[in-house]
Amino acid sequence: RDAWAVGAHDGYDRGPEGVTHRRAAWLRDGGYVIVCDEFVGQGTHDLEVNFQFAPGAPLLVANDAAVACGDVAALHWFAGIPWAAELADGGDGPAAGWIAPSLGVKQAAPRLTLRCRSDAPRTALLTVLVPRGEAGPALDVRREADSATVVVKGPGFTDLVTASFGDHERRDDEALVEVR
Repeated sequence: RDAWAVGAHDGYDRGPEGVTHRRAAWLRDGGYVIVCDEFVGQGTHDLEVNFQFAPGAPLLVANDAAVACGDVAALHWFAGIPWAAELADGGDGPAAGWIAPSLGVKQAAPRLTLRCRSDAPRTALLTVLVPRGEAGPALDVRREADSATVVVKGPGFTDLVTASFGDHERRDDEALVEVR
């Protein structure tokens, strides 16, 4: 069944131009995962979101808003402003696509980093992780034109995922993401 997890991190919320990061993750009955990241703060910020994948399947950029991890999964991202994608798999430095399966052992593993620069008081990024191939049913993920609604369509269901991408401050009673 559906399962939710929500967390926040205020470790970068120091001084007048700090940022609070909030993340909501939702495992949907349709076999996919929704992740919504929200960044709230004053001033201009360089924002970064990382997705570390398991070793093996290469990451392939399908376009400027989706990446495929072999025939296992695809990750689509949506926002009100552009996010640049960077792929790494065993490059120079610890943030360049490595995991440590045990102490003192490192193994190359695909990593997707999404970055943007924002001066809005609130910036949101919605990602949808869907299975591919034998990992699950074929799902179609697309954004409705000129809308904050993402359509996820699978066998026997159509979910409309709405995220507030605007730069307004979200009210405490306003949902970070809604699915209908």
